Amino acid sequence: VRSSAASDVYTRQVSTQSTGNAIHTPPMFLQNPKTGALVFFSKNSRGQLGAEGFIVGANMLLISFFVVLLGQYIPSLLDRTIAARLFVSYKEKILREREEKERDRERERQREKEKEKEKEK
Repeated sequence: VRSSAASDVYTRQVSTQSTGNAIHTPPMFLQNPKTGALVFFSKNSRGQLGAEGFIVGANMLLISFFVVLLGQYIPSLLDRTIAARLFVSYKEKILREREEKERDRERERQREKEKEKEKEK
């Protein structure tokens, strides 16, 4: 008796459910029969374990999160530091100008005093 394609698919699904290699029911991990250690990454290039998917997905999520942080917050921090530097340099410039004006006023006062002393003589 010949089997149909549908029964072949069903047979494959039933036979692979015990090992968990079906598409919709992968096992989270396997146990090495020799050592008893848990295996989270499949050596088979055509299969993937559930834990492997979660680990890779979590890594991708973290990497994406940090890329967003780099793209959004680092430039704003740099802008703040640059703005702070500009503000500090502008403030220093204003203070220097005030000091220079004060020195000029003091020089003018000294000159006026000298002129008054010369007039009195």
